[in-house]
Amino acid sequence: MTIRFYPSRLPGEPLETHEHGVTNIRSWLVANVEDYEDREVPPLAIELEGQPVPPGEWALRIIRPESDVRIYPVPFGLEVATIAWIGVGIAVATAAYSLFMMG
Repeated sequence: MTIRFYPSRLPGEPLETHEHGVTNIRSWLVANVEDYEDREVPPLAIELEGQPVPPGEWALRIIRPESDVRIYPVPFGLEVATIAWIGVGIAVATAAYSLFMMG
């Protein structure tokens, strides 16, 4: 198989498809992803044969040309901002409800 980059976990076609030889996931990322660096919480989620691979195992997991590797982005910034705005909305609604009940 190949390494496929998807824009999200929603159904659809991959953005990129790459052929590869025998290597480990981390080595492939270093060689093929511009400005790749190891991070405690990377912006990628990787599945090998349909199973998630934790970032700490990327250097240990060997992939072969027949391996099915799927890479998905992890939208950290959007999720944090969305959660913050939801929190603000709940706080405002709670305050408005309290004022309404008191009046």
